[in-house]
Amino acid sequence: MRRLRRLLLIALGLGTAFAVAGAAWLMLRPIPPVTVIVKNTSGKPIASVRLEHERGVEVLENLARGDAKAMRFNAGGETSYRLRVRFADGSELAGGGGYAEAGYEFSETIGDSAIKTDTRLPASY
Repeated sequence: MRRLRRLLLIALGLGTAFAVAGAAWLMLRPIPPVTVIVKNTSGKPIASVRLEHERGVEVLENLARGDAKAMRFNAGGETSYRLRVRFADGSELAGGGGYAEAGYEFSETIGDSAIKTDTRLPASY
C-alpha cells in the first residue's frame, strides 16, 4: 500500500512537471513574424507602401523601379492584411494581402495596374 502511494505521488509529480514545462514552452517560444516582400515591377518609382493589418500599420517608403524590400509584422494568431501603394506621380493602387498567420511569407509584386500576391507557408505546415 505504501509503495503504491509512493508510485502514485511520483507519477503525479512527473505529470505536473511535464504539464508546467509544456505550458512554459508554449508561452516562451519565439513566434516568427509575417514577412511581406514588396517588389516594384512597375515602370515608375513608389513613394510609399502602406501595409494595414489587424494590429496596426507598417509603412515602406521610396521603392525604386526593380527594387524589393521586406516588411515584417507580428500576427499574434490569425490575421489579414492589405496594401495601399502610392506612386511618386501621385497615382495609387490597393489590393494584395489576405489571410496570414505567424511565419507566413508573402511576395507582393506591384505592377502598373495590379498587385500580385504569392504565398509561402512555413515548413511546419
